[in-house]
Amino acid sequence: MSTADQHRGEEPFDRRTFLHLAALSAFSVLPISDGVFAEQTEFSTYMGPISLGFSFAYPSNWAVKKKPIKTHLSEVIVTSDKDPATTAGLVVDTVKIDTIEKFGTPEVVGNKVVQVETKKENVNSATVQSASSETKDGLVYYTLDYTVDSSRGVKRYLAKVTVTGGQLYVLTAQARVDKFDKETSENFDKMLDSFNVKKQYT
Repeated sequence: MSTADQHRGEEPFDRRTFLHLAALSAFSVLPISDGVFAEQTEFSTYMGPISLGFSFAYPSNWAVKKKPIKTHLSEVIVTSDKDPATTAGLVVDTVKIDTIEKFGTPEVVGNKVVQVETKKENVNSATVQSASSETKDGLVYYTLDYTVDSSRGVKRYLAKVTVTGGQLYVLTAQARVDKFDKETSENFDKMLDSFNVKKQYT
C-alpha cells in the first residue's frame, strides 16, 4: 500500500492545453487499494480542489511538480522517476460549451488535435491511432491515442477529455516511443482509467 500524502480560446485542444502543465498548490494524495492496480506499481491519487471535482491516480514514485506561473484554471503534472520525458498532466480551462460532444465526435476531435500538431515548428507528422468515447457517472469522456513525429523524435500521447459546467478537463500522458514499454503502457492505461470528474451543474 502507498503511504498517504496529502485549464480558453477558439483552439482548446492545442499543445498548450495538452502539455503546458504544472502543479496545483492545493491537493491531497490518498492510497489506492493494491487490488485495483498491478502489484508491481503502487499508485496514489491526486485530488484537485473541491470546486473542480477531479481526481486521477498516478504511480506513487512519480514526482508532482509545480511551476511559478499558472496558465490554466487548474494544472498539474506528474513525472516519471525513470525518465523525465515520461509525464502525465491535467489541465482545466473555461470553455463556452457544456458537453464534450459539442466539439464533435471523438474522431473529429482527434483529427483537430493532429492538425494543430502538424502546424507546429519542427513537427514532421502526427497520426491518430484511435479515438473512442465512454460515459461514466453521467459524463461523456473522449479518449485519444496519437503519435507526433518531430525533430526531437517520436512521442506517443494518450489523452482523456471531458467537459462539464463550462469547463474543459484534459488528462494527457506522454512518452517517447522508444521508452513506451509494457510498464509505461500499463501505467498510462491505469491513470486514464482512474480519471474522474464530478459532474457540474450551471
